[in-house]
Order: sequence, then C-alpha cells, then structure tokens
Amino acid sequence: MAEILLSPGSFLRLGKASELTLETTGTREIRAQLQRGEALVEVLDAGAALTMEQNGVTAIVRNPGLYEFNQKRSTVAVYAGQARLNKDDQQLVATAGLGVGTRRFRVFRTSPDPGNALLSWCRSRSEQLSRESRLSA
Repeated sequence: MAEILLSPGSFLRLGKASELTLETTGTREIRAQLQRGEALVEVLDAGAALTMEQNGVTAIVRNPGLYEFNQKRSTVAVYAGQARLNKDDQQLVATAGLGVGTRRFRVFRTSPDPGNALLSWCRSRSEQLSRESRLSA
C-alpha cells in the first residue's frame, strides 16, 4: 500500500498491486488516472481540486470527504463529500452514500466495507496522523 500527500489536508492511498498515473497542472488542480486496483482519497481541506480518471469516467473532487475508486469493480463511491462525474456527454453528482458504476454509469447506494483492507489502513493512517499532529502542536 502507498500514501501520497496531494496537498496539505488531502491524501491519496493506493491498495496493493494498484497502478496510478499522477500529474499536477498547477497548484490548484491535480489529475490522476487509476489504471489498476483501488484508491481511497481522503480530503480534509480542499486546497486543490482532484480530477481522477477511471474506466472512461472522470470524477472531479472539490469538497472534503472520503472517496473510493475501484478499477476492478468499475465503481466510484462517495462515503462523505461530493463528486461530479462525467462520461461521454453524461454528467452525475454523487453525494455521501452513493456510488456510480463506471461501465453503465448508474448510481447506487453504498457504504464503506468494514472488511476492506485499504479502508482499514486508511482509517489507521488518519488516526495516526491526527495523533502526531496533536502531539506536535
């Protein structure tokens, strides 16, 4: 698993055997493409917009929240926050508790899977970083 600090207060965490291309287009926008695996994006402070591409769908994240991108399952899930998704000439807005299937571009209800190893690690890292931040203040 890997962790990338996208901007102060925004983290991208990759699952095992995941593959991602990351580019910045300035200080206010970050672009990424998930080729394989899964990624969780945790945004505490939306300093820069994140545009994530997966299976032909573009998701734009501008709000604090927790977002899951899973290339194998062809889904994007919003556990907290809001994301705008585009595919071809279609557009959807997914809010907390909604997911989008990237193949058929359909909305469905979702919640975090407590057995998901990446989600468990993400929560553990968030707690660890929060403790370290309090101790250094």
